[in-house]
Amino acid sequence: MKNNLIPKIALILSFLVLTVSVAIVIWTKVTTNHNNVIMQGANNVDYYSDEDNIESARFYIDAVLAHKNKNYQQAVELLNKQIKSLPTHAQSYFLLARIYEEHILPGHDGKMLTEMKDNYLSYLRLKQNGKRSHTVKLKIAQNYLRSALNSNKSSDLDNAYNILVKLDQNDSDVRMALGAVYLAKNINDKAVKEFENAVSLEASETKTKYNSLGIAYIKSGKYKEAVKALEIAVLLEPSNDYAHNNLGHAYLKVGKFIEAKQQFEKAVLLNPENKKAEKNLNWVLTNKEIQRKIKIERENETRLKQLNAVNSK
Repeated sequence: MKNNLIPKIALILSFLVLTVSVAIVIWTKVTTNHNNVIMQGANNVDYYSDEDNIESARFYIDAVLAHKNKNYQQAVELLNKQIKSLPTHAQSYFLLARIYEEHILPGHDGKMLTEMKDNYLSYLRLKQNGKRSHTVKLKIAQNYLRSALNSNKSSDLDNAYNILVKLDQNDSDVRMALGAVYLAKNINDKAVKEFENAVSLEASETKTKYNSLGIAYIKSGKYKEAVKALEIAVLLEPSNDYAHNNLGHAYLKVGKFIEAKQQFEKAVLLNPENKKAEKNLNWVLTNKEIQRKIKIERENETRLKQLNAVNSK
């Protein structure tokens, strides 16, 4: 029975199948347990220029000014006026979707993600090969991924996958999202490959990468690699309680029981609402076999210190 103790640890992984907080990985961050796996990106996009160069699109021009001045509600009203007067104006749909994605408007408790997706789809219907189409397709795929991670809908995972595989596979944001899809589908070797090859990321996305990669390694049974990835994750983002919890799991898998306990303690300290970390910590503290192994580890550490002290004289 003792040899089977570690595999019986329940609910150690701190993600729900997404991160990605990931988090999803659109890169707009979300606050699900899987949030560190998925959402960030689509950088360096020209958000304002009118692809159709329609000089009469005065509502759009005024909406851009309102957006730049952070008057998002006014921008929404102007964009809706522009769409009503000129339904084929693609840029109005794009900017409207961006506002719904990035901001909480007055009278709403959260971001209007359904409206975001609808307006991105409207842009694509008008500009299937527009200069923003790659960004829009990625964001729609990420929206499907977010939905799948929150609701476990396999159809949304399939929708995300079908979009992502048609995008530029050298785009690191695409790789991160594909990795999250594979992770959710338990195709762990492909998830590892995508996360490993997502190299051109901003600092915030790199934090997401290593937590995601660590989870993929754990699910692939590559525990030493998981430890290395998750140690980088907590180094890059010491306040990420999910990464600490995942690192605690990895430490348990390689027999580092003291370090595992410390990581669970850090996760709970950072976020007392992290029920998975709390359950893991309680398991470690109350399991007699684990406590016995922790005692042996400490005794071995003490003997090693004593031996080093003798050798240094």
